[in-house]
Amino acid sequence: MPAKLNIDLNKIAANIDFWQKLCQQNNINLIGVGKGCPSNQKVARLIGNKTSVYGDSRLNRLIRLKKSAVNFSLALLRIPALSEVEDVIRYTDISFNSQFKVLHKLNQVASRLNKLHQVILVIEAGDLREGIYPSEKSVEIAAEIEKMSGLKLLGVAANFNCYGGINPDTENLNNLIQIAEKIESCLNRKLEIISGGATTCLPLLLDNKLPARINQLRPGEALLLGQDLQEIWGYDLPELKTDAFILQAEVIEIETKPSKPYGNSYVDAFGQKPTFKDRGMRKRAILSIGRADFVYPDQLIPCQQGIEVLGASSDHLILDIEDARANIAVGDTLEFQLYYGALLHLSQSRDVEKVIVN
Repeated sequence: MPAKLNIDLNKIAANIDFWQKLCQQNNINLIGVGKGCPSNQKVARLIGNKTSVYGDSRLNRLIRLKKSAVNFSLALLRIPALSEVEDVIRYTDISFNSQFKVLHKLNQVASRLNKLHQVILVIEAGDLREGIYPSEKSVEIAAEIEKMSGLKLLGVAANFNCYGGINPDTENLNNLIQIAEKIESCLNRKLEIISGGATTCLPLLLDNKLPARINQLRPGEALLLGQDLQEIWGYDLPELKTDAFILQAEVIEIETKPSKPYGNSYVDAFGQKPTFKDRGMRKRAILSIGRADFVYPDQLIPCQQGIEVLGASSDHLILDIEDARANIAVGDTLEFQLYYGALLHLSQSRDVEKVIVN
């Protein structure tokens, strides 16, 4: 294939070790999330073996892991559909939930199969994805779960940044803790888990601002890439390996062309009206990969200096190489580091070869 994704397991392992050590020092357990590189069981097994709990949002991927006889717990992060309940009980150990109707059915199936399934209640904390709203309803739901023979309530969780872009902070995390304490008062017992969030909770941990009762985090990007914390959040973390995943693609055309398209301007292949700055004639390269593989061209980071990503169509990546330090020719392979969105799609593209290194 003219495009491939190199996956360095040693560098992923180093990232996991870095966060594991920091979390253990702060009495925090990790659910290692591998959904940024879905369907790759070697990556999933590495994460699960190092963190003891592996989390994914897609049940079918957890089923494949369970059938391959893994030695770590499996957590379904996306709240289950009613149609999935039987398989949730059969193949996962933990599920995150917000709907009482689903919890009731989970209990029925678990009781029938003589299993005790662990559940975590997701509380709406402002990002407006999944979660019980208003949050006080969770106390009543928790009391009902406590009566169920097939379910064990582990604790509560909240989601941040994934839809509404709302950051976790001391205020909304303390609100989550207050809900947990109301549930504890109702049940007359301590909850084992107060799960704060994903990679975007790690800045609070790094700044020693994470509320003390938050005892679980669910990072994915920070384990796989580590780009966000350094490039978006501005942390200097030399211990993190940002090149555990490297995209390689072959150059299929090099021409010097106008920098601004000419002719009647309308919409591109995706119904958008792009705008361009006229920079005169520029040397350009086209690579054998496109939006069908990575969706977000702006989430590719050229490894070679002087290369600029201009954009992409479904099957072509267009680069400005006028200022490239090295001479680039047709047939050469160029390399890119990745942000999370591009990795999520590249790792699922059937047209990109996956190569495990180290």
